[in-house]
Formats: sequence, C-alpha cells, structure tokens
Amino acid sequence: MEQDFLDSMRQIIKEEISPLEEKLDKNTEAISSIEVKLDENTEAIASIETKVDKNTEAIASIGTKVDENTEAIASIETKVDENTGGLNSVSRQLEENTLILKALEENKDYRNNQMDKLINDVAEIQGSIKHLEESFNNHSHEVKTEIGKVKVS
Repeated sequence: MEQDFLDSMRQIIKEEISPLEEKLDKNTEAISSIEVKLDENTEAIASIETKVDKNTEAIASIGTKVDENTEAIASIETKVDENTGGLNSVSRQLEENTLILKALEENKDYRNNQMDKLINDVAEIQGSIKHLEESFNNHSHEVKTEIGKVKVS
C-alpha cells in the first residue's frame, strides 16, 4: 500500500510537473531568444560606442582646427589693426593733399583773374599808346628860329 501510495503520488507529481516543464521549456526558449537579442544589442551598442569614439576623435580634430582658425583670425585682426593705422595716415595725407589742391585751384582762379585784368590793362595801355602815336604822328609844330632863341609854338 505504501508503494501504491508512492506510485500515485509520483503520478500526481508528474502530472503537475508536466505543465510546469512545458512552461519552463517555453521560458527557456524565451530566455534564449532574449539572450540572442541581448547579444545583438550588445553588438549594436559596441558598434555605437565605436562610432561615438570616432565622432569624439572627429570633434577633437575639429576643435583643434577651430583653435588654429582662431589663431589665424587673431593674426588677421592684428594685421587689419596695423593696416588701419596705415590707412588713417593715408587718409590724413589725402585730406591734406585735397586741401592743398583746393588752395592751388583757388590760387589758379585768382591768378587767372589777375591775368585777365592784366591783359585788359595791357590792351588799354596799347590803345592809349596807339592813340598817342596817332596824335603824335598827326601833330605838327611850327618851328620859328630867331637868333639865339628857339621858339616852339
């Protein structure tokens, strides 16, 4: 009887364990599937980490280039500042030259006016001389001589 009892208990346990074994098999399959996916994700993460490392290196390289460009820009700014000083000097010289040219232009205009006046004065003098020459040429004098005296009338 004890053996029958034990056998029946074994049968009951087998019947109870059988669905659990099926569930355990399914869970084992699910765990295996999850492990495969985990492995795939681990590979994907490793690939992403590699890409992140490459991007980090690229960013560092870009940072270096930005630093170099910043230095170049600073050098250019220095040169621009130096040239600005030169341009200011040229600008002052240009202003001075412009003032000189204006003064020369005014002087030229004044000299031209003086020359025109002089030409008019010369023409007037020439007219006066011509008139005097005509008057002198058309002028006659009678000369009478007396002994010891010369009379001009």
